[in-house]
Amino acid sequence: TDRALRARLRDRSPEMRLVAAISLAPLDAEPPLREIIQQLGSRHADHSRRVVDLFRQMTDTQSPELLDVARDKDMAPFVRAAAVEALASAGDYELIPALAEITNDPACDPLVVAECVRALGELEHPSGASVVERALEHSDWQVRAEAVEAVGRIGIIEATPRLTLLLADDVWPVRLRAGEALAGLGATGRQALRKLAEEGSGRTQRTAALVLAERGL
Repeated sequence: TDRALRARLRDRSPEMRLVAAISLAPLDAEPPLREIIQQLGSRHADHSRRVVDLFRQMTDTQSPELLDVARDKDMAPFVRAAAVEALASAGDYELIPALAEITNDPACDPLVVAECVRALGELEHPSGASVVERALEHSDWQVRAEAVEAVGRIGIIEATPRLTLLLADDVWPVRLRAGEALAGLGATGRQALRKLAEEGSGRTQRTAALVLAERGL
């Protein structure tokens, strides 16, 4: 079976190569991670969420290699992001310094940064708070959207003033998530929302009022 599956890693079909790699993982018979990535081809990986499923199955046996892939600036952005997502799903707090390192790299692709910020939110550890707060200022809206959600999950009360400013963000998902994060920050966040709904203007007022109404607050 191992030989047959390994042979399929060289199949002409990208989907067949991916399925073969996924099938090898639970058998503890998968080749080295970078060999698998090379066999899959970065073009196919860029468009397949199943790569994340594959990497998740490899966290027990190839976690150091996955972390190397996540850090590799020459790797395709989706592959790096998939490695981050797989590693974060294991809930290992030791991953936080690496996530911070990648997030703070100004040259890093926004797709990878957004996934790192989302992972910090999933881990919900206060040591990731400062990195998440800096991500609120990111130029890419997807990173900002993940950052405001992470603020709510970690419970960073200190970020309340910045979240109120993001209620006027140019991008609707960022505004909505900022409002939802405020609503989830307890009395401090809800008080800020009520004040903005009553005294604010424009996007800020409308977003605050909408979030309060949807949550019955």
